[in-house]
Amino acid sequence: MLVNRWQQCKASFHSITISHTYREANFSADTAAKEGAMLNENVIHEFVGKAPWLLKWESPSALYF
Repeated sequence: MLVNRWQQCKASFHSITISHTYREANFSADTAAKEGAMLNENVIHEFVGKAPWLLKWESPSALYF
């Protein structure tokens, strides 16, 4: 069962940290959401590597605000 598997997973970790970042603070996700909202229905774009409209990647250890 899923509950049993989750209990086993929890037991294997010393601690679990869950964090959240608002989309507005996650520049890549914000840009991707805006680009996706402008697509016509049933249009899919796939990229190998960084999408051309992503000008930079965020660094998880950097303070942006």
